[in-house]
Amino acid sequence: MSKGSTRPPRRFAVRQQARGFLLCCALLRAWPALADDTFLDQAAERGIVVESAVEVWNQEGAAWPRWNAHDPHSRLRPDYRDWRDFMRDYGEPGHAQGALDFVHVVNRGMGALAKFVYLLEQVPVSSLRRDEQLAYWLNLHNARAVELTAASLRTISEDDETTRELVLGEKWREKSLTVEGEALSLVDIERRIVMRQWPDPRVQYGLYMPAMGAPGVPQTAFTGATVWKRLGERAHDFINSRRATEFYEGQLYVSALYFWDQGLFPNDAAVIAHLRAYADAPLKSRLAKVRKVSATYFNWRINSFNSGYDRHQDRLGGGSPL
Repeated sequence: MSKGSTRPPRRFAVRQQARGFLLCCALLRAWPALADDTFLDQAAERGIVVESAVEVWNQEGAAWPRWNAHDPHSRLRPDYRDWRDFMRDYGEPGHAQGALDFVHVVNRGMGALAKFVYLLEQVPVSSLRRDEQLAYWLNLHNARAVELTAASLRTISEDDETTRELVLGEKWREKSLTVEGEALSLVDIERRIVMRQWPDPRVQYGLYMPAMGAPGVPQTAFTGATVWKRLGERAHDFINSRRATEFYEGQLYVSALYFWDQGLFPNDAAVIAHLRAYADAPLKSRLAKVRKVSATYFNWRINSFNSGYDRHQDRLGGGSPL
């Protein structure tokens, strides 16, 4: 299959219903862990999920040369301190899964979030150095992604807490940002700027998506000085978690995330090589014994937690509703 094709790999064609149902039942019987939230999408659904993502994202991945401009001698550094404050108030303690307390974001944090996004829109990104530009685009994307998710929380909750329609639907494609006079969507930033300007597998670990199957929200903003180091660390953390890889009877199952951009990973060998590059010793040893990806999975449930305590409570015990 050519890299420019909009058709998903044959592996991701929708399975026959009976075959998918039997596989799902076999996995759930033999491996109870597959039934928990980490593996919400059942085997019979995986082909549909991945096919829709590949179709949509390949169609919207054309390069945008307008954003090639940069200043290699620039000393301009955007101010990201507001993100630090936001994550201090609403980020997950310990940052184990990179979750956000979206209930309290909706009740208390939308103003600060909107202000941060607005300030980032004013940055003259074409006047930044290349690494600063990458950090900027990741931060702008992630802040707006959190804002859109929080604004859609009621719809997400009513839809069994899945973020699939949010990410693959119109919200991610609305041109709701304006940078240097250009209207932009989150998909524009992901597909037409970041993935095309920096075609490095590590960049996908810096793009926030509010699903439990994706890398969590960054606790601190990216900066040009450390962006590649941070992305490598996030790649390591994700790959060595159950969100990226699983084995069942010697067969390798990987996150569908690795097949959504065929330019980054054109085949199974490329995916496995990337996983091995960041795997700790136990996982690396198991990866050395496989030559193909047997199946994919992805958990679309919203990556959220409720602290159960509103740190903005007043002396009378008032606060935002839980």
